[in-house]
Amino acid sequence: MKKNQLKIQKAYNKLWYVYFKLFVFLYGLWVRLLIVASPILKKKNKKHQLHLFPYSQKGSDGYTRRFQEFFVFLERDHIRYKMHDICSDQEYKKAFRGKKSSYYLFLLKVYRIRIKQTFQIRHAEKAFVHRNLFPFYYDQKNPLLEKLASKLCNEVVYDYWDSVWIHNEELNRRTVEIASTISVANKFLFDYFSKFHSNVKYFNIGINLNKYIPKSDYNLCENELKLFYTGSPSNVKHMLGQIGQYLVKISKTVKIKLIVVSSEPAIFPGLDIKQHAFNENTFFKLLNSADAGIYALKDSIATRGKMAMKIMDYSGTGLPILATKYGVSPHLYHGENVLFCDSDENWINNVSLIYSDKKLREKLGKKSRLMVENYHSLDYSYNEFKLLFSSL
Repeated sequence: MKKNQLKIQKAYNKLWYVYFKLFVFLYGLWVRLLIVASPILKKKNKKHQLHLFPYSQKGSDGYTRRFQEFFVFLERDHIRYKMHDICSDQEYKKAFRGKKSSYYLFLLKVYRIRIKQTFQIRHAEKAFVHRNLFPFYYDQKNPLLEKLASKLCNEVVYDYWDSVWIHNEELNRRTVEIASTISVANKFLFDYFSKFHSNVKYFNIGINLNKYIPKSDYNLCENELKLFYTGSPSNVKHMLGQIGQYLVKISKTVKIKLIVVSSEPAIFPGLDIKQHAFNENTFFKLLNSADAGIYALKDSIATRGKMAMKIMDYSGTGLPILATKYGVSPHLYHGENVLFCDSDENWINNVSLIYSDKKLREKLGKKSRLMVENYHSLDYSYNEFKLLFSSL
């Protein structure tokens, strides 16, 4: 009975996929017609200086950090801009957790919205696009909307803070060819995109330092080292799989508590773990109560292209950081504002060192805070954003 139900479900999903692909094709014809007609449709007198196209949904971390935090700066500078939102965080999560039919209908809705929004780019002097113009769709090869945007707007910047090409190399290569400028968040991305484009610039991720409570007391409470980690349940699982065994080994001689902020409880035999759900009202206080922040990922193309938000959180608080060297700020230097750990021996030695040396904790913590003040403040990041364009 279950096998029959499974077969029926697979056939149902396949039918929805065919339906979805048919409408993607039909919408694509619509976009191709607009591309052909673009010389007539393009506006000479522009209503806006800047159009913004987020890849992520409103309410997500990416949306907040790459767009929303800068609205006040754009308004302060009297820049006429328009934000092209796709959906809310709730709509996004509902679509990706639901049935295949809901997922495909959601993607088609996103495509319809983005066709209309891309057509409106003709009213903009310049545009800033995070990744690409048809977000969430994994199977596209031809950047039709990006081609339309380049026909209707003279200057379009495409932004990358991840190794997105591993998911769809053909699409991203073709998108890069169309771009006026490519902006990136770290050196690994800079080197990669520089192979395909002559105008690649840094756009460091900015954080709102007003939200953080800078650490002032670097003493340990009751000789216990509180290590902090924040991330999704899958990230927590990967982190524990990477370094959990080392932390267990250290905890036999050093008193350790792991503070985890995640939506699900974290368990690892031999570790004292205190889990908290994310709540902005308590998150920054929890950060401040910790003694060090940890970050651990395996080396891969995907991890090298990341920009770890948790590193920004640790630095914003002034926590000393223990981390693998992949996917972190390009302004972190071993022994100055971070301790990089790339082996079991490094993790064991560095955690023990952080535990025993208050002066080192204070030095690393204060230097990490200074690093984000200098290179990851919203002011600094916004100035880099403006430099992405010929004029703004």
